[in-house]
Amino acid sequence: MNTGKRASALLCWASLLSGSALAQSKVFANPAAYIDHLNRTGSSLGYDFSEWTPERGDVNGDGIEDVAMILSYSSDDPGGIRTHLVVLAGRADGGFAVLSESARYCDAQKFFNLRIEKAYLYADAVHKADASQFAGESLQFRFNQRLGDLEAIGWESRWGSYDDETSGSWSKNFLTGAVVEREVVRGRTIKSKRTKAQRQPLMRLNGFDCSNLK
Repeated sequence: MNTGKRASALLCWASLLSGSALAQSKVFANPAAYIDHLNRTGSSLGYDFSEWTPERGDVNGDGIEDVAMILSYSSDDPGGIRTHLVVLAGRADGGFAVLSESARYCDAQKFFNLRIEKAYLYADAVHKADASQFAGESLQFRFNQRLGDLEAIGWESRWGSYDDETSGSWSKNFLTGAVVEREVVRGRTIKSKRTKAQRQPLMRLNGFDCSNLK
């Protein structure tokens, strides 16, 4: 085969492979279209979803805005509600493709809040929030370019009582294994303890299950 024909054949194969990859990657016009797709067709996540607190920002470092959202649906499980954390990657053409979908995500007794700050995704679950006390926890995720997925790199639990002016926190850095406990009473730190836990492989957001947190 001469050089011209070989180049033509290679281009043809590249075109076919590219078309195949695009055909396998579902693209949605917007996040609402993705949710509608889940509710119409069902998926491994479930169906009949409602959306909580979406957040926009660039999490995968390509300069295009992505969308993170908590989805929930009623189920027959104890508690009756299941939740999932989903990240849709924004595309140059304005559409969205699924970047990552958790399995069963952590529960929140009150509400969820998502934040994207400096390419880190923070998923807050608030359990108590009233005039006398608060309690909640947060997971921090970052994008791993090699894996093409987000990984959980930190976990923090916070609580406080306004009546007696006490508050505290517990945090774990999954990258280093460092664990920090802190307690404050009337503005004064009465406990600050640092320990180190055994490091575990980082948990990917795709298929992430809160019951595996340690």
